Amino acid sequence: MMRPDEDDGDLHPSQTVKLSKKMKAPGVFGESVLLGCAATYPYTLRSQTLCLVHLVNRSRFKDVLEDFPVEKDCFDALKTKELDQLSTLPVHLYRHALFSQTRMEFLQMACDCSDEVFFDPGHEIIRRGETCKLGETNMYVLIAGSASVRLEFGDELCKVKPGDMIGEGGSLGIATVRSASVTAWDHGMVRCLRLQGMSIQKACAQFPEDYNALADHFYQRASRNTEYEIARRKWLADYIIPVLAQCRIFKGFSEKLLTKIGEPLLQITYQPGEIICHAGDMVESMIVFLDGEAEILDKNNETVGRLVGGATIGEVAVLGLFPWRTATVRASAETSVVQVLKEGIQKVLSDSTAAMQALERLEEERRQQVLRGAPLCMLGLDAKVEDVVVRAVALHADRVVLAPGQMWQVSTDAHAAGPHLWIFTRGRAVVVMGPGDHLVNPVLTILPGQQGILSEQLCLKYEARVVAQTAVEAFRIRRSDLTTASNSVQTKWMPRFESCEKEAYAHTKSKLIGAKSVIDMVKKQATGSKSPKGGDKNPPHATSLDAEPSSKFVPATEEALSRPQSQAGLKPVKVPRDDARLRYDQKMERPHSQSKLRDLSFLRLPAGKLPRPKTVSLAYEVKSPRSGKRKGTKILPV
Repeated sequence: MMRPDEDDGDLHPSQTVKLSKKMKAPGVFGESVLLGCAATYPYTLRSQTLCLVHLVNRSRFKDVLEDFPVEKDCFDALKTKELDQLSTLPVHLYRHALFSQTRMEFLQMACDCSDEVFFDPGHEIIRRGETCKLGETNMYVLIAGSASVRLEFGDELCKVKPGDMIGEGGSLGIATVRSASVTAWDHGMVRCLRLQGMSIQKACAQFPEDYNALADHFYQRASRNTEYEIARRKWLADYIIPVLAQCRIFKGFSEKLLTKIGEPLLQITYQPGEIICHAGDMVESMIVFLDGEAEILDKNNETVGRLVGGATIGEVAVLGLFPWRTATVRASAETSVVQVLKEGIQKVLSDSTAAMQALERLEEERRQQVLRGAPLCMLGLDAKVEDVVVRAVALHADRVVLAPGQMWQVSTDAHAAGPHLWIFTRGRAVVVMGPGDHLVNPVLTILPGQQGILSEQLCLKYEARVVAQTAVEAFRIRRSDLTTASNSVQTKWMPRFESCEKEAYAHTKSKLIGAKSVIDMVKKQATGSKSPKGGDKNPPHATSLDAEPSSKFVPATEEALSRPQSQAGLKPVKVPRDDARLRYDQKMERPHSQSKLRDLSFLRLPAGKLPRPKTVSLAYEVKSPRSGKRKGTKILPV
């Protein structure tokens, strides 16, 4: 305990106090002497009121450190070859580019009353947004350790190494607000020399020419930081926000919300061969691929899929459904990604009730999919709800609801996450190509069941689109998710699914190839002909079967997804037991053997294209397990 106006006898008696500064409890003084980093105290400390002080003996402190080798190594790393750093501080500042044109007298006065401070790992040395004022704001010179300079969006601008200065603009009064944060590294403590704001103010008042030269130099460097932040904002607008807008969980989010989500994101670059994530790792983030290419590996280290710019993985982690990585991803080329943390999304969405509710609805929808085993349990393959593969696919599947007449067209960036499959579980839809009123349409009818598997690759390759004839429920699954899960757990029904998939692929491909050939032939013949005057009196409706593929429809609306699946207005489709195949023939137009297979409900004869027949001859063949094959012909009036 010290009495007022009583000096601490352990302090260096020969040092003269040129400037005064108050220290309030709780406070620490003399750490550098305790650690052996300095031989003397930097200035005299005199009590003004009754003070209670605890003194730590250096020899006792060293004895304790011998029992803690990790902490001992941490403190030893703070020592430097030069013991008395404060006495040589003006010389050190003079060597810096910022102070190279200033006089030594200015630096000596600015270094009066300077001392040493120590920062814990991860501690903020200066914080972005803090107000600065000449005479009150301090400046630091890093002596041991390292620190990171981060700008507005969390990007690391640079590293602060021993000998670098921190916060010189604010201490000189040139910058009124801290434009960046400086944080101590995580590998140990950081040792800095602190220049007091009152000493810097006295030097600036005594040498105004030196102060003006420092201001000019600082403004030049600040302009470079401004250019960096402008480039950062452009990067967010051109790359991050468009990619986030394509994510299923962010559908319908405003640009303002997406900007807030993207602001703290940092770009991470992986070299070829580096592992981006391991299967089984516990994580609460979603990885968004900006550019490059990566491969998805199963448990046998075999490639089951590829990811390129625009792809995302880990959406279920952000939704809080599954906290582990389901696959290992390895960079096959130089790949840049950003990680979207679940905690960061929840913090941003706390100000938007509508967006939070949309995310909660999506989370509940995925849970219901797992309970139903959708969509694999609806294909009649004897797949069980408790099957691991069924649950894994249901967890990642995107549910889509199409109203009658609504259209779905594959976007050009759908290939980013690899091949996808559409599995139709309710309703009826048709596949169309080219103009909606073309003779080849509808190219294919899609019904629920094992025949309701559609490849996105084929639709994208042949520019086909799907139009719902009734209310349709479908699920979009990533093929790599199914392969990864099936390679981890053996299932009896998987060979049957692969067989159905191949049959559906071959059938769809043959239909699309035939339709494309007809469309190309008609287009080639019509190239030289003149179009009729006046144009089409009845232009096709935007969402009807006669629509042109000029725009794509985003099928899953918030209104449709907000309703429970049991009340989605989807009536179950009754599929007949007999495998019936109906064909139609225009009498007197062409032989029956050359007629095109199509469903009677979609038969249409465009006016002005073909003569209207009086009757239609129907030839049918029915396969029944009891009576065998049965053939017949029926003539119906038109």
